[in-house]
Amino acid sequence: MAETARTSAPTATENGNERLKWLRDRGFIYILEFKDERGKVVDTAEAVNYWGLLTLVHEEGLKRVNTQHVQLPNKENDMTAVFWAEVETKRGTFKKHGDANPKNANARMQKHLIPLAETRAIARAFRDALDIGLVCAEELDIELDANDLKRKLAASKAPRDGQRPPESPKKDPPPAAAAAPVRPKSPQGQRGGNGNKPEHKRTERTEAVSPHAQTSRLPVPSAGPNGDYRMSDRQRNYLFRLASDMGYQGGEAHEFLKKKLRVESLKLATKQQANELINEFLTVLQEEKEELPF
Repeated sequence: MAETARTSAPTATENGNERLKWLRDRGFIYILEFKDERGKVVDTAEAVNYWGLLTLVHEEGLKRVNTQHVQLPNKENDMTAVFWAEVETKRGTFKKHGDANPKNANARMQKHLIPLAETRAIARAFRDALDIGLVCAEELDIELDANDLKRKLAASKAPRDGQRPPESPKKDPPPAAAAAPVRPKSPQGQRGGNGNKPEHKRTERTEAVSPHAQTSRLPVPSAGPNGDYRMSDRQRNYLFRLASDMGYQGGEAHEFLKKKLRVESLKLATKQQANELINEFLTVLQEEKEELPF
């Protein structure tokens, strides 16, 4: 059970509906189909993905995330990895455990039990912090069909039970981002030709970017309150989290970010550089979610 310390008491129903609508509008909620041995759909359920929880918790003021391994997989414990996660937001502190073993992980994640257990622990803490009752897709051992995913995401945006969800108090996207149905340019030059491509390998796509990739892009700020152009701690932490999602950890992530930002030290990176790189990473990761769902 989560150990929770809340600093406020918002109306759970209203906030929960607004958050679910926010996630549905951006394609972060799947409709999962469960089939019998003959391939007939016998049940359906909704699930939110980790990327959606991470994006939303940042929108709502994520302060820190701490994780620690409780148990590493070995033959004596049936190859079970266990992680503990602590998440702090403006609403309080939330703690959860997550586990992963060959019996509760899908075939694609059999060799990645340690990061899977950590992801599950963080996802469960995020769900508590956001009052999201839906299970996270990464907590399940199912394989999502990439060919059916777009249809499932489109269906998941429809209101459930014939009711229209309440409007959420979100800001309108910048006019340029909302109107242009084309992939945004990389801050380091156009893709193709002699431009630098993001180092994360993926399949090139020709259609427009997803609604999430358009509406979640961050504005490029000038100076901070005191004329400070340097990258903030929040931007730095977010970049390391995104780099982790792209497969870079520890010192490798540090070198990767320095190379992408074109600086000798991360302390020299500016707010503008950080926001441009965040936008680039968001586009790359969203395309991967569309092509190869977890």
